[in-house]
Amino acid sequence: MKKKSKKSAVKSEFDHTPMAVIDIGSTAIRMTIAEVDRTGSLRTLSSLQQSVSIGKDTFKKGFIEKSTMEECVRALRHFGRVLDEHGFIGNQRVKVVATTAVREASNQEALRDRIHIACGWDIDVLDLADIARLTYMGVRPFLDQKEFGKGSDLLIVEMGGGTTEVCFIGKGDTAFSQTFTLGSLRLRQLMDDFHISLTQQHTLISQNIMRAVEQIAGELGKKNNYILVALGGDMRFAASAINPQWDGTSPIPLALTKLADYTETILALSVEKLIRKTKLSFAEAETFGPALLFYTHLAQGLGKKGLVVASTSMRHGLLMEMIHGYDGDERFRKSILGSAESITNKYHANVKHAKQVARLAATLFDALRAEHRLQSHEALLLQVASLVHDIGLFIGPRNHHKHSMYLIQNSDLFGLNGRDIRLVSLIARYHRRSQPKASHVEYLALNFNDRITVTKLSAILRVADALDENHTGRIDAIDCEIVGNDFFVTAHGVSDVSLEEIALRNKGTLFEDTYGMRPLLRAGG
Repeated sequence: MKKKSKKSAVKSEFDHTPMAVIDIGSTAIRMTIAEVDRTGSLRTLSSLQQSVSIGKDTFKKGFIEKSTMEECVRALRHFGRVLDEHGFIGNQRVKVVATTAVREASNQEALRDRIHIACGWDIDVLDLADIARLTYMGVRPFLDQKEFGKGSDLLIVEMGGGTTEVCFIGKGDTAFSQTFTLGSLRLRQLMDDFHISLTQQHTLISQNIMRAVEQIAGELGKKNNYILVALGGDMRFAASAINPQWDGTSPIPLALTKLADYTETILALSVEKLIRKTKLSFAEAETFGPALLFYTHLAQGLGKKGLVVASTSMRHGLLMEMIHGYDGDERFRKSILGSAESITNKYHANVKHAKQVARLAATLFDALRAEHRLQSHEALLLQVASLVHDIGLFIGPRNHHKHSMYLIQNSDLFGLNGRDIRLVSLIARYHRRSQPKASHVEYLALNFNDRITVTKLSAILRVADALDENHTGRIDAIDCEIVGNDFFVTAHGVSDVSLEEIALRNKGTLFEDTYGMRPLLRAGG
């Protein structure tokens, strides 16, 4: 019998099986129910939204009021009844997440406990890296459509109630992603602190927006040949109003002149008049104008004549991740590595050396699979750590391994969640000098399994780094062989490996302590 491929097995598991994602956001709770057809494409069955302005509590008071918690519970109970009607059983195939407003609330645990007790759902609070990854996952199915130029560079931007996500994709590989604490609800609440005219409010909002636009432009540097892609419900609503014939599904180009005119019309209306004109809810109407103003200023500030509005969202990204897994897609893995390489460039580290160490580390990882028993995700973390292990030299050569750890922890490494970034930062931190110790606070903060993973991967990184001691890449092709208690690395194409042997003796202790084998280098001629 012919064995099914892993990809086919994943598809058949979800074929025509409904899945649901619930997103507890800053201004509303949204649910998307979808199914997967036999081609692996998503088909939306139902989309629901209930206005609950958690952000009004969090961004102003720092915590969520009990009355707001009960609004969340009522909305989620309603969603639960809808899921029952679609044939969902219990919590199977349902993912419930929360974003900025819950993450920043001092009493987020109280909300999570209340929802679990009332509805039986566990809430995953997404960090900034999660949101960037899921935004990309949502856009990915559209990357080859003609509206995106089939392989063109993309700047993907979504303003939410509390934050704005920015992701640049260059030729399919992510160059950078960044999150700004600039959101439509935050901007609206800023106005509540001032008793000023509508015109003055818009001026103040514009000033805050332009600071973020300048930062985005600074990150892009000289890049200019890219398509600006706008996500989010505000832009979808605007696109539908400007182009009533839009099907609401396919990406649609939108001229800046039309967007600017529409934005001006919206900003001239009070919230009450806007509700009557557009039928938006009060919460949506409050933030609609600031969001449109942001996208208009962004396109103008970046010198774009227009942008593309995409109908996808972070919820679609979550659904795609439920199907394909965290990093099972090769294109996504390339994007993660592209982001790591971009950070290495940003801090003027030796990219040639970093890429060589990454290649060597990958070979060593494969040769040691029976010893470390780690999976492909850990192989990816090793690759990322290899690419960024020397960025601490930007601060200074002394203790640069510690500087690398700090910079990694505070960089926008695309595609990795908070746990992954912590692991990568520690793997890089231990590429030289001291081995992991219980006295190291960051290392001790990890759980047991993660500490072991850091130790295993750091040991491999040290060997790979030693093999390119002179940063010339002269040792490229290697073979590995285990003989008794020795781990032999044969370097092909070189006759003298004395420099690398010395480096390996200095850096190989952690490898020997971890794997119980001496790492030995020999020339292959």
